[in-house]
Amino acid sequence: MLVHLRPRFYCVQPWHVELVDVRLEPLGLILRNGVDVAAGRPYPNKGYLVAHRKLGRLAADGLLIDCKDMPSTIECVARWSIEASYIASHRVTYQILDDEFDAVTDDMTLWARWLGRTSPAWNTRMPSWAKGLSPVEAEPVMEIESTRGTRLNTRDYTCLDEHGNPVLERHQQYAMPTVERFRLAPSKYRSKMPLLSTAFSA
Repeated sequence: MLVHLRPRFYCVQPWHVELVDVRLEPLGLILRNGVDVAAGRPYPNKGYLVAHRKLGRLAADGLLIDCKDMPSTIECVARWSIEASYIASHRVTYQILDDEFDAVTDDMTLWARWLGRTSPAWNTRMPSWAKGLSPVEAEPVMEIESTRGTRLNTRDYTCLDEHGNPVLERHQQYAMPTVERFRLAPSKYRSKMPLLSTAFSA
């Protein structure tokens, strides 16, 4: 099964933010910044940082994981360093809704019907919970200062560690349908999609 996830951080302030690591369970992957992964800005909106495999200077839109088995849930924990003074932790519990196809993605735009003339027509894979919602409202993302109100399926926690430093944690739950694998292929409309050759094995 091919899994496409995008650990993301959004910040409207000009703060210095760095990815620390990404942990994926039950896949058994711990990906370290600067060694396995890096964070880049693949979108026109440069407020977003997105984790991707560390390969040159390419800022791909997320990570690919090639799994032998299809788990029913995946837990992704991404840790981000804020101004080199404290760590913000983002935990996303992904629920996989079905086993019809052999790929999943947290990109809602890849679930929708596509009406291109030169490619196969896509059937919509949009689950009922997501109908009528925009990706900005519903997709998981870490924010330390939200300007868009309370996000869906989110619990935020602010606390102090043993040294009195602020720690921010966000836990989100996100249900994803399976999709056809070809939806994850790069195209002229999605040139920032990670290549299959860059997939981690789990």
